[in-house]
Amino acid sequence: IIAEHRPFVGRVGENTVVDGMSVTWAGNAVRIDNLSYHWAIEDIGGDAAVVLGGRLEHPAVDAAAVPVSLKKALPREAGLGIRYSGFKLSAMWEALSDPQMTRQALTTKDFHTDRILPEGKVRMDFDDTYFRSEHYDVTISGGMDMPVKDGGRPYSADISVTAKNFDKTIKFLQDLAREDPGFGQISFTAMMMKGLGKAQPDGSVTWHVESDASGKVKVNGQPMPGR
Repeated sequence: IIAEHRPFVGRVGENTVVDGMSVTWAGNAVRIDNLSYHWAIEDIGGDAAVVLGGRLEHPAVDAAAVPVSLKKALPREAGLGIRYSGFKLSAMWEALSDPQMTRQALTTKDFHTDRILPEGKVRMDFDDTYFRSEHYDVTISGGMDMPVKDGGRPYSADISVTAKNFDKTIKFLQDLAREDPGFGQISFTAMMMKGLGKAQPDGSVTWHVESDASGKVKVNGQPMPGR
């Protein structure tokens, strides 16, 4: 029956939107004007992918334990989109339709890694991932391969981080560091990052980060020390 009706559905998922969310406790409050999140499993009968994402607008924290400097650093809006791919769920349906396949065999680690993940890795890609406020505007794209075998092996990655008006961001961090010394290291790191960035025609700065299976890392083509 399973073999004849596979795939019985191509995609499942859920999308939830919450407007005007507010959480209070002991005189503290967290408010978010708009919060949405979604998940989906695509192409269930074949080369499947798991998609996760979320978005929020205008978060605010009213809590005495949270420093004013940290409240100033909250994004005006943020989004996160991740897509995991490399799953061969067709192997699972074929196994389920095989009368000789036992339940124990279906739940073994070898079955998961050798048949459902035949390449021995999961691909993770960023999509619609960003953090924005009046002080910063950062976007992340690209992806990385995450091995499921040989767990100690370094990841390979090809990720781009783009920041608009980065000088404005650095000044904002420097101002915060004067109020809160905890931002001093962050401010210093941002200045170091600017030196590694590549200016774009629109005035933004991009860091293209690449790494390979040997653990070597490059930023905009420049090898990083110690790698």
